[in-house]
Amino acid sequence: MGGAKLEAFKFSLYLAIPIGLTAAVVLRQDVLESIIKSYSYVRYPPSNVTDDKIQELLKQEQQRKF
Repeated sequence: MGGAKLEAFKFSLYLAIPIGLTAAVVLRQDVLESIIKSYSYVRYPPSNVTDDKIQELLKQEQQRKF
């Protein structure tokens, strides 16, 4: 029906469209950041543990072991 030229054209479209759309999104940083922020799958609760608390807990554990 179409021959090799039609198949080459279809193949180039199958490659060019996804690559072009991906490049259009990635090159615009504001769009990329909004997509990343809207699809956050893991949301961690705010942590009130500071470095001082961690160091204090480490000292307590070291004293308990020895």
